[in-house]
Amino acid sequence: MYKKVLSLCLVFLLAFSCVSFSVSAYDPLPEKELIEPVLKEAYLEQWIKDYGDSYPDNSEFDGTLEYFYYIGDAGCHVFQAAAIPGSPVVPEDVIGDYRFTACMCMSYCETNPAGVYAYKDGELMTLKEAYEKGLVDLDLLYEISDKNYVMMPLTPEELLENKCKAEFIEEYNIATEDEDEVDIEFAVKFANFTVFMAHTSDTPGLEVYQYLDGYWFCTPHIYGDQHNPTGLYALDNYGNLENLSKMCYEGYIDIDDIYEELSAKCEMHILGDIDGDKRLTVKDATFIQKYLAKVGTAVEKVSENPYLAKRIMDFDLTGGIDMFTDCGDVNVRDATFLQKKLAKIVKDDVEKEFSHEEILVFVSTEDEVEFTLEDFPEYEFESVKKYEYSDDLYILKLKNPGKENAIDAVRALSYREGYDIKYAQLNTFKLY
Repeated sequence: MYKKVLSLCLVFLLAFSCVSFSVSAYDPLPEKELIEPVLKEAYLEQWIKDYGDSYPDNSEFDGTLEYFYYIGDAGCHVFQAAAIPGSPVVPEDVIGDYRFTACMCMSYCETNPAGVYAYKDGELMTLKEAYEKGLVDLDLLYEISDKNYVMMPLTPEELLENKCKAEFIEEYNIATEDEDEVDIEFAVKFANFTVFMAHTSDTPGLEVYQYLDGYWFCTPHIYGDQHNPTGLYALDNYGNLENLSKMCYEGYIDIDDIYEELSAKCEMHILGDIDGDKRLTVKDATFIQKYLAKVGTAVEKVSENPYLAKRIMDFDLTGGIDMFTDCGDVNVRDATFLQKKLAKIVKDDVEKEFSHEEILVFVSTEDEVEFTLEDFPEYEFESVKKYEYSDDLYILKLKNPGKENAIDAVRALSYREGYDIKYAQLNTFKLY
């Protein structure tokens, strides 16, 4: 009986000690009324170090903060503060997935434009520093905040653009401390890709054109390089980033499928769409004939918009096409070609035949390992076959063939590029 009582006491003691430990380990931080004086003092001490020499006689500053607003506690105590009135311009700062806005300039306009700080264990830092160190939970902070203009979540469009900007900076190794040096003109989300236009802020002001799969793109500046002058990129759902022209050429994106939404964001024209109704009709072919016959209305329209003759009406596309080329060789062949295309006799581009039953994967042969299905866990494949005439090429057959699945499989494997996979691609030819 005595042993049972003793055992029961020990159980209660252990349970009580666990509860005590849990409470002590997660003691709540001081209440708002207690912590605010500490935060004000920490901010004021830092401000005097940085700006005190500017006000030696306290003519404009009497030691009282002009503005203080406590936002909440989410791992750190977060607040806004200003020692003296600043510029009437409303400054903003984007941190994580949120926009912070101040009612006035908070002295630290360049380093902390919204004047938002974090305080933890006696250390004062900017909120951005605390966020980058993983010390503050912004989602929790927003939930417990007053949800006013000071802290607001970014819109889905802004989040998408920020994601594209981050991937663009990383992919092209852009050395910048200021993300504003990279501009995202727009980002449009499709099922498997996001198409966006990006460029550094320093872009030459020269109108450029880019031809791609039956479409002309036009921008007022050189946003990219000679291979991608209009600065159009595609980011897939796995984080792979390529320029749009390469993704189209390799069969991952069909411009026809994205034209309607993309044309609402950037200037692009269907080759041959002279009247601008976003489709090819007999009226377009007739216009070319009238222009060649020097019919007044047609000649006048082209004189008002030379772009028609230089780009849209020239189906031959003879010679090299680059961002500076003016085609402009409009002749009877252009009208005939458009008529044949409308009659579905010819196509303006030679379509590449892509197999959507299998994909090709080029692997690293340094370890001389025979690859099996277990080496490709990213997707469901039915079989893996090594190409008999190459040691580094494998043919992977999909369990569920189809265009979307084939593309998804390639992009999933492309994420491993640089490790044991050199690259993966759609199968554009028969290997056996």
